[in-house]
Amino acid sequence: LILRHNVIRDVDSRGLNLATWVWNAGPDSGWRGGRDLEIAHNVIERANHFGITGYFSHTHLVGNTLRDIGLLDSAGRSGIGCGLEDGGGFCTEPGDGLRVTVDQARWNGHHNLIRENRIENIGYCGIDFFGARSTIEYNVIRRACITKGDCGGLRTFGRDSHAGTHLRELVVAGNLVIDTIGVTHGCHDDFRALFG
Repeated sequence: LILRHNVIRDVDSRGLNLATWVWNAGPDSGWRGGRDLEIAHNVIERANHFGITGYFSHTHLVGNTLRDIGLLDSAGRSGIGCGLEDGGGFCTEPGDGLRVTVDQARWNGHHNLIRENRIENIGYCGIDFFGARSTIEYNVIRRACITKGDCGGLRTFGRDSHAGTHLRELVVAGNLVIDTIGVTHGCHDDFRALFG
């Protein structure tokens, strides 16, 4: 699948969402997002939950521009992903510019290339990555964490043991991260300092 040179603007949820549930597959049931994809040179602006999100493997995300994602002044009925459906409960990743996530490590989240993307004015993390054996290089991330705190221009983390984590063999090189804010307005006094 090739998604190239598209312009996506002003969506209430996700600019580009590649995720589907595989049913009745026994232990292989779960989320999938595509394999051997090319997502290149797209412009996604003013999406309220995510710019690009999915359960990718063997995918190239190259040369995309993601701008004004997860901003309060653009938020619609569902907010920035913590809206009416979940009662405002658990809400971490909504607001990401680009998110690659994992459901089952053998099916998704691995062997991806994220290169030369321009990501700016992002509510939460510029790039949020949870997979394995991938490369994140030469991206420009400017003004991440302008709606939420406890986030970063580029964020990734695993678990407390090598056997229990999906995150491994990740190359992060040559990225430029500028002006990560980490807004804490409305937080408890212990968290007043910017947290990006």
